[in-house]
Amino acid sequence: MKTVREMISEYRAEVLKQELSPDRAAKIIAELTVLLANVNEQIREAIIIYNQTLAKTLAVEKSAARAKILAEITPEYIDFKTKKDLKEEVVELIRGLKYYVNAKKDEWQSL
Repeated sequence: MKTVREMISEYRAEVLKQELSPDRAAKIIAELTVLLANVNEQIREAIIIYNQTLAKTLAVEKSAARAKILAEITPEYIDFKTKKDLKEEVVELIRGLKYYVNAKKDEWQSL
């Protein structure tokens, strides 16, 4: 089974390599929206794990700023940040496709 990241990469490649039909663009938007919900769920899980790591670091360190810096170099934070960046990528793909569909709508209607 493909990961969410792999699926998003495939959509990105498809969008970049060809002129999409209105139906295909709309289908990709719908599928990306579902993937966005999955990414949001993953982010919720990752932030809980990161916050647990941060709490442990705060219990050991005297300075909150130092604890935060140390927590941000852990695998838990990197996982959280990667998922957050993935969400931004999906949102931008959706926005770009919506813009594409709106721009092409005028062109398609004039034919």
